[in-house]
Amino acid sequence: MRYIKYRLSDGVSGTGPTLALLEVGVAGSLGFFPDGDGYRIGCVTGAADVSGLTTWDVTDVTEAEALTHCQAVDSRTYLRDDGLFQANDVPEHVAE
Repeated sequence: MRYIKYRLSDGVSGTGPTLALLEVGVAGSLGFFPDGDGYRIGCVTGAADVSGLTTWDVTDVTEAEALTHCQAVDSRTYLRDDGLFQANDVPEHVAE
C-alpha cells in the first residue's frame, strides 16, 4: 500500500485529486481523516510520480506518517490487515 497526503483544491467536497491520480496511474481510497488544515490521507496503489499534482499539494508519506496523521484526528485509528485505516463508528472522517 502507498500512502499520500493531500488537500482539496478548493477546500470543498468534489475538488480532490481523484481523477488526476487516475490519469497518472494511481488508484485507491481517498479522503480519510481531514485535519484542521484540510489535509487528508489517501491509501493508493500505483508507482506513478505524483509530484506534478501541485493543485492538491500531493505528497507521498510513510505508513507511520499516515497513521500519525489519522490518529491526530481520531486516536482510535488503527491499521487494518488490508493496509487501510479504520476508526470504528466514525463515518464523518471519510469525505472528498
